[in-house]
Amino acid sequence: MYKTTYDKSECQTGIVHIGYGNFHRAHQAMYIDDYMEKSGDLRWGIVAVNLRNEGFREIDDYILKTPSSCRIVRSHLDYIDWTKNRTIAKHMLTLPSVHLITITVTESGYAPGSPLFEYLACGLRNRNTPITILCCDNIRQNGKVLEAQFLAYLYQTNQHEMVDWVKGNVKFPSCMVDRITPRTTSQLCEEIGRRYPHYMHNPVQTEEYSKWVIEDNFASDFPDLTQVGVNIVDNLEPFEETKIRVLNGGHTSLAYLGVLSGYHTFDQVMNDEKHREHFKNLQNEEIIPSIEMEMDLPFDIHDYVDTIEERFSNSTNVDDLDRICMNGFTKFHTFVVPTLRKCLEHGKRPKHIYKSIAAWYIYARRFARGCTKIRYDEPNWVLLEPLLADHKLDAFVTNERLWGDIPKNYITFSRDLKSVLMSHTYEREIDMLAD
Repeated sequence: MYKTTYDKSECQTGIVHIGYGNFHRAHQAMYIDDYMEKSGDLRWGIVAVNLRNEGFREIDDYILKTPSSCRIVRSHLDYIDWTKNRTIAKHMLTLPSVHLITITVTESGYAPGSPLFEYLACGLRNRNTPITILCCDNIRQNGKVLEAQFLAYLYQTNQHEMVDWVKGNVKFPSCMVDRITPRTTSQLCEEIGRRYPHYMHNPVQTEEYSKWVIEDNFASDFPDLTQVGVNIVDNLEPFEETKIRVLNGGHTSLAYLGVLSGYHTFDQVMNDEKHREHFKNLQNEEIIPSIEMEMDLPFDIHDYVDTIEERFSNSTNVDDLDRICMNGFTKFHTFVVPTLRKCLEHGKRPKHIYKSIAAWYIYARRFARGCTKIRYDEPNWVLLEPLLADHKLDAFVTNERLWGDIPKNYITFSRDLKSVLMSHTYEREIDMLAD
């Protein structure tokens, strides 16, 4: 089993990571582990901070399992629970050795009232040197979003001196991250416990593929991650938009059809011929043209889509549909609406997207009636549930929180989507899939 060999006792704390979850441990932590091994630059050890009590044991090295192998990841030096050790957690952001804060708290972690902004403000208040804060969540232009939300929090809490300091000393580069990382299952824990009992706590399973592209916009020292395959680029948009629309949009557009067909994992959906055909049609007829009409790409998008299809179909990296289906309200708005808008802008009827929206709508209606086998975790349920009533169809197809200004600017959208949702033929098709 692979294990890096650098002397961990010689590592300095160079990174504070907020949000010690599976994705961070399968992605950023692995890159840092590999970087310190390859470069011998041991200034970039990670201290993880969680903003909510997650119940982790004392942090230690852990097993990262892919379909072909297992490895040990050793880049974490400590773990701090902000809810229990606020003073220590704040102090970490003042250390001169810390040049980088990375964040994975999911989309909901940037909402107003999130503890993220309180922690950043408290920790940076006594810092004297510049620092880079790198958002690693699936949010378009995530660096700009983080900067805007953090400054808004500081204004709202009357921390005007902090606003000036942040503007002069903090950089917020955007980045694109890509590695499918399912939840840790009891089966994985049992397997690792049998094979490697010393590393049985908190294993992570992920796919072979991994990608990280970072905007070149740093406040001070930054590890030369190009040595371990990370792309540092001036223009992130082509990488970001392609990943969000192809991968995240593809996930969202297919997941609910899969649930209604009785499947439980995404690879099962992709290996169903009719659903794979839907995926291909969606990508080739709607998603790819929408991207190519908008920007020049420094890579072959068709090759990228082929890679995504292969990754989605891989049964050795099982990804549960309940994870992918969660938070559909935000996912459709973020991952699918840009393609929808571009199709309508060019006079194209996006029939494959309409089919995907219909599957989500029907699934959510069934969940509201208690008629689904897979739980639907929807943080915006209070907004979505009223739109699912029989007499609220017009409200659903014109909702600005979901579709933005599309219903106002493209009159065919609401009419055509409503027609699909009311189609008895389509309802019967979905019913047949669910039976």
